[in-house]
Amino acid sequence: MKTKAREKAEFRKKDLNYYMSLPYPITLEEFEENGERRFTLAIPDLPGCGAEGDTLEEARRNLEEAKEDWLSVSLDEGLPIPEPAFEEEFSGKFLLRIPPKLHMRLSKLAGKAGVSLNQFIRSTLDHAVNHGAIMAKLNLIEDSLNEIKTDLRRRKSRSKIDEPQTLPVTSL
Repeated sequence: MKTKAREKAEFRKKDLNYYMSLPYPITLEEFEENGERRFTLAIPDLPGCGAEGDTLEEARRNLEEAKEDWLSVSLDEGLPIPEPAFEEEFSGKFLLRIPPKLHMRLSKLAGKAGVSLNQFIRSTLDHAVNHGAIMAKLNLIEDSLNEIKTDLRRRKSRSKIDEPQTLPVTSL
C-alpha cells in the first residue's frame, strides 16, 4: 500500500526527462498541400500535441520539440500529465451505470436484433466510435474540397482578368 509521502516522492521523480522517455504512441497522417507532400504527427495521449513537416524526419523532430514544450508547460503549471495508454492495459470490461429506462430500451432493442444485451451494446459502441472517426475524416476531405473550389474560383477569376478584352467595332 502506498503512503501519501511515497506518492509525493514518486511524483517528484516524474520530471521532464521521465516523461520524454515514455513511449507515447504517435499517429501519422500524410497529405498534400499546394502539390507538396507533407506529414502530420500527433500524440493522442497529450491533447493538442502535434507537429508537421515536409519530410517524415522533419515532422518527427518538430514533434519532439512540441512534446517537450507540452510537457514543460504542464510540469511548470502543475497540470496532470497522462502516461501512455496501451491496449494490453485494458481488460475489455468496465462497469457502466445507466438509468433503468435506458437499460430496458437497450434490452428490448437487443431482443429485436436477436443478440445479447452485451453484444448489442458492444456493436453500438463500436459503430458510434467508428462513425466518429469516419465523420472526422469526411470533414477533413470536405475542408480540402472547399479549399480546392476556392482555389479554382480564384484561378478562374484571374484568368478572366488576364484575358484580352475585345471591344466591338463601330462604324464611324
